[in-house]
Amino acid sequence: MKRTIANVKLVISFLDSIEEWRDLALHEWNFREILNQKLTSLLHQQMVYWKQRVNIKWVQLGDKCSKLFHAKATLRHRRNLITSLSDHSRALVSNHSLKSDLIWNDFKERLGTSNFELMLFDLDSLFSQDVDLSTLKEPFSHQEVDEIIK
Repeated sequence: MKRTIANVKLVISFLDSIEEWRDLALHEWNFREILNQKLTSLLHQQMVYWKQRVNIKWVQLGDKCSKLFHAKATLRHRRNLITSLSDHSRALVSNHSLKSDLIWNDFKERLGTSNFELMLFDLDSLFSQDVDLSTLKEPFSHQEVDEIIK
């Protein structure tokens, strides 16, 4: 697959260099488009191959207490770790409690505060308590089903 990808790239670069000197003929241009589609397909196949290969390695070695498992866990921890944050004055904060305070304050600022004081409608009038819902327990009648289907 690696050799095929290299060959396709070589032919595409050859056609590109020809195009610098003259316009490509219609069949040359179509051939380059076909090659570009083939290259995309080959690169996708290569990505799928390596993804499957990694999954196979993980199934074989991942559950064991192996170097691979510990390396993956260390990488995941490093990726998820926030070592420092910068506050509003661009000063770096690396203390855990200061980072959590900074995140909490930023969250509160983004969320905003509510100045809600006046409600323009009456909730009691919207939700009356004397509604009889016992009809909801009854099975559907044939007439209701026929009306819905129409």
